[in-house]
Amino acid sequence: VDGDRQSDDVEQLLNGIAGTQVDVTVSKAGRRKRVITLQRNNTHQQDIETRLVNGIAVIKLPAFQNNTREKILQSLTSLDAPITGILLDVRDNPGGVLTSAVKVASLFMNDTDVVQVKSRQSELRTLSTQDTALLKSLPVVILQNRYSASAAEVLASSLQTQKRATIVGEVSYGKGSVQSVIPLNNEQAVKLTVAHYLTAAGKKIDKIGVQPDIALSGNERTWEQQAIDVLRPQVHSSGLHFVKKDNTYSMTDTEKGDL
Repeated sequence: VDGDRQSDDVEQLLNGIAGTQVDVTVSKAGRRKRVITLQRNNTHQQDIETRLVNGIAVIKLPAFQNNTREKILQSLTSLDAPITGILLDVRDNPGGVLTSAVKVASLFMNDTDVVQVKSRQSELRTLSTQDTALLKSLPVVILQNRYSASAAEVLASSLQTQKRATIVGEVSYGKGSVQSVIPLNNEQAVKLTVAHYLTAAGKKIDKIGVQPDIALSGNERTWEQQAIDVLRPQVHSSGLHFVKKDNTYSMTDTEKGDL
């Protein structure tokens, strides 16, 4: 940690997808610098936390894993109560599995482009929503901070572009690139950027981040309540009650009956 980087900034640089590597340059006083390559693992908190606050489901997403979509639906079902809105808290979320973010976006939007992937070795690919948008009728707010990165930024930018969600908090980290480390020998390696994430509209995320619709400042402990205050005026129904039958999720509109 130096004068330009706080401990949280260093933690964000070290964070990443499990299985990838990160180069750390170390040096003791009076000695030459040397590079150590570290393997990332899953020590980051992985469990989704969901609470109901006056009808609004507050979902804390610590990272994107292959089963995140399923875990969200499980958590909403376990609330066993009508849900009138969704607050997705992706603060400190370093990203994870890109296709998982696309599947989460698919809960809220139908037939919509989510992200473009520009690779060194292949043509531009566009990833779009799939499956049924079970949460399409519920208003959404996404809460982010400066350490929300990568797949978290993909999710936020896609829902923001389609005006499907209001983004609140601060400008996100700006991690829209994928690196590969190629060892040269026991002490040296080359890091290559092999792909970039772009928003569905083709805008860069890397080193830019996602701009919030509503900027928050001050004590971050107050941000969740401020985000709920933004979401509450958007609520226009008595809510949806989620159930699981025969391994399939369905909803009951508390006003209209089964959907």
